[in-house]
Amino acid sequence: MHAEHADGTTQMLVTARSRMAGEISIREFKTVTGIVSFLTDCGFTKISFPVIEGDTVRLPLDT
Repeated sequence: MHAEHADGTTQMLVTARSRMAGEISIREFKTVTGIVSFLTDCGFTKISFPVIEGDTVRLPLDT
């Protein structure tokens, strides 16, 4: 997942599940429920995502 800023730049969105000796364990989403839960916790009110590998979708963050 990438976050897109208002100026058009993008940044990879990485979430840390745990930290061990300075290393970050990258969070993997294994279920649709996990993705939806994460995005709603981030403040998204409308969620959609591609079901075909390689497709993309942009989600607006309502503020």
